[in-house]
Amino acid sequence: MGTTSAPDSEDAPRPPADWPDGRLLCVFAATVLGLCLFSFLGSPMYWHSDDPIVLWQVRRISFGSWFLSPDALRSLGTGNALVPMFPCSLKLDTMFGGATPSVSYAHQIGSTVLAGLAVFVLFFRITTSRTLAFVCALAWVVAAPTGSTIHYISIRHYLEGLLFGVLAVLSAWPLFVSDELPSRRAMAVSAVCFHVAILYKEVLLILYPLFLFAALYRKRPLPAFIVALSGAAYIGYRAYAIGLDASYAGMPLPTLSTALDLLAKTPRMIAGGWLGYVAVAVALGVACAGAARQPAIRRPIALTVLLLLLSFVIVLPVAEPLRHSWSEPNFWNRGVFMIAFLLLTLAAIGLRALPRRAGVAAAAILVACMIPGCLANRAACVSEKILYEAEARAYIANPDKLLLSRLPAHWYLLGIHRLEYGETPLHYQPLSNPHGVPDWLYLSPERLRHYGTGYVVENGVLRESEEAFRTAVRESASRHAQDMPNESLAGDGPAE
Repeated sequence: MGTTSAPDSEDAPRPPADWPDGRLLCVFAATVLGLCLFSFLGSPMYWHSDDPIVLWQVRRISFGSWFLSPDALRSLGTGNALVPMFPCSLKLDTMFGGATPSVSYAHQIGSTVLAGLAVFVLFFRITTSRTLAFVCALAWVVAAPTGSTIHYISIRHYLEGLLFGVLAVLSAWPLFVSDELPSRRAMAVSAVCFHVAILYKEVLLILYPLFLFAALYRKRPLPAFIVALSGAAYIGYRAYAIGLDASYAGMPLPTLSTALDLLAKTPRMIAGGWLGYVAVAVALGVACAGAARQPAIRRPIALTVLLLLLSFVIVLPVAEPLRHSWSEPNFWNRGVFMIAFLLLTLAAIGLRALPRRAGVAAAAILVACMIPGCLANRAACVSEKILYEAEARAYIANPDKLLLSRLPAHWYLLGIHRLEYGETPLHYQPLSNPHGVPDWLYLSPERLRHYGTGYVVENGVLRESEEAFRTAVRESASRHAQDMPNESLAGDGPAE
């Protein structure tokens, strides 16, 4: 992913340093922190969508179970993903803050700053230019998928997985750019970060071909053997923990036409708008121009393109939800999180070989392409969180009233209830929900007659709605062939 060849003589000389100076690191960290705080302006510091149900599962299950218990791993959601480090990260939130949103968001912002610093250092190693590294890393921070991870606690593992993945590469940097091996201590640190990363999120599995290719190219059989052995161990561990099925929520794997359709829509998800096509064109153009000017970078460019293709293959199991949510800002753009990062990495490699002014201009265009989508994505995140917070607070404040929820994530109030009241009978029911709501989540006719009426939240205000209540009664009757005992409402339901 890097190269040691010097820039052309007509370009300004770039100092051979491994790290940006400390002041610049502080400036970049302050910039990322400022952008995070701006992103939260007007946004409630409250749970969203999957957050409550996932945190409830995490709070009640021990650390060790996340690595050893298949049932614990499957309780996190509907996907077939091996992510034991993710609940461990959330477990820290519950240990230090119980189940407090402010603690979780502070953790989220801290992880964003650290991941941004790691990306900045990586881009500095690649470009050997403080300006190019700063601007390229800034483009990553403001990309739409990164913005979604800031607001959505339940997708923190993308951020922290990338953080450890980049640290694994930085620790073993000589393996990628020279014939020298890193020190034993650096290799040990890299190995730890490597395995932590792949256990955070499966999109980080691209580390396997990256390290394997580097070891084979440098003719280092021992590192290559260790990487291959680790890969075999991972396959065995995954087979034990959740099996080898890679499908998501029971969806069939996509056809070729579906995959090509998703590929065509990916640029818009990367930038959160049509400017994503411009960003992709600029990144690919820069890579081609750089390869033409400096043949030494052709190999890292080809490897990065290969990693991009592998990342795309890894996200194919979620092709359907991605394809149907691509045109509007929303949290599903997290699916192209790693693709966005690798695209900017590809651009950084190409920028190294360009004249300084041309490189800075191209990097600035990448940032400019990301900003409109970043702002639109932020507005969508904030508006969604306002709706979710309003229903959650109304639900908690009125335990004697039946709340009829119109939230798309019908499991949200289930998580809120479990966090607040434990495994006690629910006092809400999803209303005309587009997702597949399990029968057990519909209250029995007896419970509905007990309440006599229902309430909905509109414009942040709880109000009585006879019409919504009649709809709830009809939906409940259609789901219950026979009456369910009230006690069944306190049982565990699947975490959708």
